[in-house]
Amino acid sequence: LKVRRFACIFPANPVSDMARILCTHVGSLPRPAAMVPVVRGDVPEPADWEEQLKAATAGVLTKQLEAGLDVINDGELSRRDYVSAARARMSGFGSKRQSATAADLEQSEEYAQKFKGRKGLLSLEKETVIENPACDAEIEYLPEGLKNLETEIERVTGVIASNAAFKGKPMNQYFFSSPSPGTLTTFFPNSGAHYKTHEE
Repeated sequence: LKVRRFACIFPANPVSDMARILCTHVGSLPRPAAMVPVVRGDVPEPADWEEQLKAATAGVLTKQLEAGLDVINDGELSRRDYVSAARARMSGFGSKRQSATAADLEQSEEYAQKFKGRKGLLSLEKETVIENPACDAEIEYLPEGLKNLETEIERVTGVIASNAAFKGKPMNQYFFSSPSPGTLTTFFPNSGAHYKTHEE
């Protein structure tokens, strides 16, 4: 199990719970290779996709326990990335704007050249032709978006409930990754067509 980023959660009751600091990770975890093209949208979902997701979810939860992590998640297995998954569940992103760039690369030209040609939600190039969805209307949750979210939650909770290895762990030690509004505006900027200012 490769944990790229991690965090330590301090106990709610520091007097009685200081025997150890609870550890977790933040972000997606490596997916089974066969799942990657489907998650990226390069190929359609196979007929047994939900069963594949359930099996992979059980596998990634088990690996986190084996690694000694306390607070765990499903590794965002079904998501291309966590910000696109959130944005797809909402209306109001009908236009396109240029992808955000890493401002510190403006003074690091030689280093910036190493990222030339890479494409992603957040460009690591000084200049980019990549365009991301931008906000141009009122943001509301879509019915199908909420249904998709419920399906994701039900898959994870169902795997936890049906697997004896997870039953001793309280549900408050499982989590779902979710981007903050500020993170969403970094990747999906405001066009100004509906919300005139960032504060709106």
